[in-house]
Amino acid sequence: MVSALSRTARESAEGVRWLAADVTRMTAAELSEACRGQDAVVHALGLDDRQPHARPSYPVFFEDHVTVCTRVARAARDTGVKKFVVYGSYFTHLDHAMPALALAEHHPYVRSRCAQRDAVLALAAPGFEPYVLELPYIIGSLPGNLPPWTFLFSMLAGPGPVALFFTRGGTAAVTALQVAQATLGAIEREAPSGAYPLGGVNWTWLEWARRFFEAAGFTRRVWSLPRVAFVLFGAVSGWLLALRGQERGLAIGPFARLQYADAFVDPLPAQQALGYPHDAYDVALQALVTEWLRSRR
Repeated sequence: MVSALSRTARESAEGVRWLAADVTRMTAAELSEACRGQDAVVHALGLDDRQPHARPSYPVFFEDHVTVCTRVARAARDTGVKKFVVYGSYFTHLDHAMPALALAEHHPYVRSRCAQRDAVLALAAPGFEPYVLELPYIIGSLPGNLPPWTFLFSMLAGPGPVALFFTRGGTAAVTALQVAQATLGAIEREAPSGAYPLGGVNWTWLEWARRFFEAAGFTRRVWSLPRVAFVLFGAVSGWLLALRGQERGLAIGPFARLQYADAFVDPLPAQQALGYPHDAYDVALQALVTEWLRSRR
C-alpha cells in the first residue's frame, strides 16, 4: 500500500491511501504513525527559491529543508523504514562541480539545500539508507500546476517578433517520468546511500528556445539578453527587497553567473546506479508546452 501525505485532502485511489496533514506541524508521534509499516519514504517538500522572506532568509529555508526534513527522516528510521529518498536540487551538485560560482555562499536557498543533503546522509545507519536526488529542471506538470521555471516560456512568448532570451549557457533537464523511475531505483535497487545528481538531457538555452517555438507553433527571433542587464535587474530587485527587509533564496545578480554557464550534468552515473533510461524529451516538452498554453486561455 502506497500512502501519500499532503496539506490538502485528496481522494484515495486504488492502492493509494491519501493522508491530509501539514508535515511541518506534525508531532514526532504523528510522524512515526505516518511512517509506520512503510518500507520507504519519499520526502518531496521544498520552499520555492523565488519567494522572498524576511532578511536573513536562510533560517526560513533551513527550517524547511533541514529541520523538518531530518525530523521526518528520524521518524522513518526509528519506525523501521529501510529507504529514505529526498528530492533535492542540482544546485548542490553544481556548487561542488563549479566552485568558482560559490553558489552556497551567495544563495541562502543553495546553502540550505547543501545543509539538507549533509544532514540527511549523516543519518545513515544499518538498515536505514538515505538518498538525495539532486533534481535539475523537470519537464512535466500536473493539471493546473505548472513548474515554476515555465516563466521562461513567458519570456519567449512575449509580444512582437523578437524574444529577449539567454543566448549563452544552458541547463540539464529530466522528465517527470525519469524522476519517478530514479526514485523507484533508489528504493528497489542496491545503490549505495548518497547524493545522486540526476541527468537526462543537456540543452543550451538557444536549444530550449528552438524547441519551445516548435512545440508552441510560434515564430520568433531570439535577441541576446545581455548578462549585465540580468545583473543590474538583480541588483535593483535585491535592493528594493532589502528596503522592505526581505531577501530571496536566490540572489538574482550573482545567479547570472550560473544562468550564463553550461549547467550540465553527466547522466550516466545516476542512470547506472538507479536504473532509469533516457526518455522522449521533446514529447514531454510538447505536453508541457500544451498545458502551459492551455493555462493562458
